[in-house]
Amino acid sequence: MRSGRIKSILLSAIAISMAIGAAACQADVNPYKEKSTTVLSDYNDHKVDMTVKVIWNRKVEVTLVNNSDKSYSYGNLYHLEYRYGNEWYQIPFDENYGFTMEAYMLGSVDGKAMIDGFEEKIANTRSFTVYLDGTGTLPEGHYRMIKDISEDGGNDYCLAAEFDLAKETDEPEPLRKTEIPEDKIIGEISIASWKKVRDIEVEFLFDNYSPGPSHVQYQKDGEWYDLPIMGESGTWSSTPSDENDIFLVFESPLASGTYRLLCERVDEESGNITGYDSFIFEIK
Repeated sequence: MRSGRIKSILLSAIAISMAIGAAACQADVNPYKEKSTTVLSDYNDHKVDMTVKVIWNRKVEVTLVNNSDKSYSYGNLYHLEYRYGNEWYQIPFDENYGFTMEAYMLGSVDGKAMIDGFEEKIANTRSFTVYLDGTGTLPEGHYRMIKDISEDGGNDYCLAAEFDLAKETDEPEPLRKTEIPEDKIIGEISIASWKKVRDIEVEFLFDNYSPGPSHVQYQKDGEWYDLPIMGESGTWSSTPSDENDIFLVFESPLASGTYRLLCERVDEESGNITGYDSFIFEIK
């Protein structure tokens, strides 16, 4: 009897501790008033996993993995909800906040999709960066992101992924040492001109060169570090704005030093990256 009572007391203490910890991550007063009306789709109907990983402060990486034999499309639009007590609450966007209307494809589990009646190779896994702005200050706590996907020629589905936000900090995001191996840097880029447009933006004009998705790195103590780029392909790379010109917008002002622009070489058949062309430049 005594051991059973001790076990019961320990379990109660753990439950109380977890409840206190959860409460500590919530705002003292619920800042949101409208309860959620979201109806999530059954996973077995679409078989798409969505996860949200917090990168830094209010910047997250969203990953979609399609485990079905169907292909889907999705856009930039999302909704946020906040957990308070045992209820979800809607987080409204600012009145003038909006989303661009691009559509992206998510291939079937075998990496295929039908586009305009033709079968194409499209990856079944897509990751992209989302900046959680347009909602005012987000308190620390438990959240979920809501996104819709559309089956090719079929139904719409509603997905959700939960995540936690810590208290926001003014500290800059730590530099990430690049994972691109030096033996993958196989060519040089012909640059007609480049200029720093403002503290967080650089423009490149290419000479007889069509750039692929691009990365920028910063050299520190002989090592290269990836710089976050605010682009449609995600934080670490950006697609060209047209055939000969790209604007790269960074999260933070660029310090004086040595930088490297890398443009991907992609095999048209497999879609795999075969190497990178580079251009080294200095910012005073």
